Amino acid sequence: MVEEDNFPSIGINSSGIRYFIEQCGGYDELRNLTTTEVCEKWVKPFTSSEAISYCEYLNASSDRSMVGRPTVFISHAWVYLFVDVVEAILSLSSDHDDYFWFDLFSHNQNTASSFSFAWYCGVFRSAIEEINHTAIIFAPWNYPIALTRAWCL
Repeated sequence: MVEEDNFPSIGINSSGIRYFIEQCGGYDELRNLTTTEVCEKWVKPFTSSEAISYCEYLNASSDRSMVGRPTVFISHAWVYLFVDVVEAILSLSSDHDDYFWFDLFSHNQNTASSFSFAWYCGVFRSAIEEINHTAIIFAPWNYPIALTRAWCL
């Protein structure tokens, strides 16, 4: 089991999210996929050769202004439709000053399953404390799944 002491302290801004959508072929390619499916179909293939997070991938291969120190922690459920999640995130930021700690992009998805539950609990708590701003994505609006999961709260 892989364990790290610190959480990955890198976030993605709205330009980085839009860049990812373009890399995938646009909204139509992503429209009916959950966050889990987007991870398997797009994020892991982009990052597996280097075994890094998507944010690290952007930092190494693209315009570095798309990644930076996170200013908002995103809490969501991976069963949500990816497009719904990113639309909610994009609605939070009217400029490029916000960097979102969105686990799909900020955490290395190639090694994510090798971390213990205790590590996630500690790291997410530290991340939330350090970032100091959290946005919880609620879907569906009449029964938000995130409210049924303690780690989302």
